[in-house]
Amino acid sequence: MPEVYFGGSSPIAGEFAAKHVDVYLTWGEPPAAVAEKIAWIRGLAAKEGRTLRLGIRLHVITRDTPEQAWAEAKRLLEGFDPENGANGPGWARPRRVRGAAADARPARRRPRPSGHPPQPVGRHRPGPRRRGHRPGRQP
Repeated sequence: MPEVYFGGSSPIAGEFAAKHVDVYLTWGEPPAAVAEKIAWIRGLAAKEGRTLRLGIRLHVITRDTPEQAWAEAKRLLEGFDPENGANGPGWARPRRVRGAAADARPARRRPRPSGHPPQPVGRHRPGPRRRGHRPGRQP
């Protein structure tokens, strides 16, 4: 049976993790916030008579040059309020771009082996999006 990895900070996510998962994941946050979350999830798991393994989820940004990688990191942090963090009220959701501005924005493409056309990434992926569907698996 494969192990279940899971992350979430809501009360229901903590209860679910304490009862059902093998490895609880948190984001790479300031050490004090991570310590607080680890104590919280360990306490919930202990109430269920369980011990969870722990992990940290991080984003890796790779580009052809360091300058391009830093530019992407800065773009990702636009609208982020360091005082409140990603889950606080300071996090600004990206606005949807419509009209001519949307047409001017290049689509992100995932690199493919030579001889294959690029595949769209994220919400630009064509085709049906069924709940629970995973690409490459039978529905």
